[in-house]
Amino acid sequence: MPQSVALCLLAALASGQIIPSTEPPKTAGVTWQADHAAACKKATAEGKPVIWSVMIHRETACRRMVRRVWTDKRVVELAKKFVLIPCNPYPISSERLFPDVTAAQVRANELEMRSNYARGEEIIAPQHIITTGAGKLIVRKDYELDVAELLALMNKALGKPVADAKPGKAPAPKPAKDDEASPEEPPAPASDEPSPAAVQLLKMIIKVKSSEKEDLTDEFLKTATLPDVKLLASAISEKKIRGEKDRAAVLRRTGYDKYRDKAEALLPLIVDKSQRVRNATVVSLEEMQNQVAAEALLERFKKERDSEVKKDILRALGPTGAGNEEARDLLMKYAGKRSTLGLNALMALGSHLAGDEEVRKLLRKRWSKTDKKFHLAIIYAYWVAKDPDTAPDLEWIKKRERSGTDHDLAERVLAIIEGRRAEVGGGRGRRNRNRGAGGGEWRLLLAFRPLFEQDKVERNAVKDFRDNFGGGRFGR
Repeated sequence: MPQSVALCLLAALASGQIIPSTEPPKTAGVTWQADHAAACKKATAEGKPVIWSVMIHRETACRRMVRRVWTDKRVVELAKKFVLIPCNPYPISSERLFPDVTAAQVRANELEMRSNYARGEEIIAPQHIITTGAGKLIVRKDYELDVAELLALMNKALGKPVADAKPGKAPAPKPAKDDEASPEEPPAPASDEPSPAAVQLLKMIIKVKSSEKEDLTDEFLKTATLPDVKLLASAISEKKIRGEKDRAAVLRRTGYDKYRDKAEALLPLIVDKSQRVRNATVVSLEEMQNQVAAEALLERFKKERDSEVKKDILRALGPTGAGNEEARDLLMKYAGKRSTLGLNALMALGSHLAGDEEVRKLLRKRWSKTDKKFHLAIIYAYWVAKDPDTAPDLEWIKKRERSGTDHDLAERVLAIIEGRRAEVGGGRGRRNRNRGAGGGEWRLLLAFRPLFEQDKVERNAVKDFRDNFGGGRFGR
């Protein structure tokens, strides 16, 4: 079974932070150029664009991008068409982000970048600036990018000419807005109005029978813009789509990472009068994984009275709340409770685990002081983080358990992190071979099943996994 399909089960919770390490993270083939002058010369000779990647080792978003995004095989392959220059304004030799590049070199690269492309005194990281070899700005983007966003930025740059009239250092460019193609070619302003096609499709969604609404919503979302989805959300809020069940079903179709840039449109529905609609909104935002939702979810948690919605808000504050201190503190508070809220807080802490020693200590403490049903949530958190720096924690769990289900699950997660086969089920013999997706991911997906079986709102990833691969109760 393809790994990409198997991983869809829990993809919505796969974000996390990275604990500072004394060794630079592996980059699976990406080559960072140590010297900016040599890199620009190379880019000019080969006709390639230059990517100035600005990172700060103490920023978790930067470490996450270097470890997660710049190691994605699609990014690695496309990066061959670029020359990559790493920049760090505050490097220290003991915490390197880029392999084979010294602290002095990344600092020198950052100073060169700033002298040509800075927009004020504030240092923004992560930041990616794409130029020609002679220094002409092609495109730039501030803040953290996921894999799809970085690929889109790179492909956009490849669509622009990279030839320079004269090689050499270019004069400092004029300040440019985020994602601006170049000072000479500003992008056309996006329309704030929904498209006529979206309006027509929405009318059909409203009119068709219940059994057809979800499929038609999928068709709507294929080309939907943010204004289009805001229109859909308004139709739900204003009850133009009749029936609470139908409104929730239509809303749930948005619950995929591919629609994450539309998450803003759903925020008003967090306070909808219908408990079912609120619940569907929270779970959809969890699966969209956009941090724009964190503040609204935190505010709603203070007022929410329904226990299921509160539980799902905590779960959603994993992927939407990564990097948000208030979200992290709330999850740590509830992670100590012997309740459904505590169980789901433990799961959500996987998105906050890497890079946070307090979260790591809490998980170890909870392992020692809680019963078995919470152990699965803790191992799930380590699986979500997939942070090499948590390997000692998993070894500690294995040593405590020595054998049995918890031991084997900890070993499977550790094996995935370390890129090897899990040594379970009788050592290195035939039983140890991890058939199925991801060299062990398949077994983990099945093992995590009890964490999702009591959900009243079934996760789309769970539903899709079950529909594709069969099996019994795996969700509601």
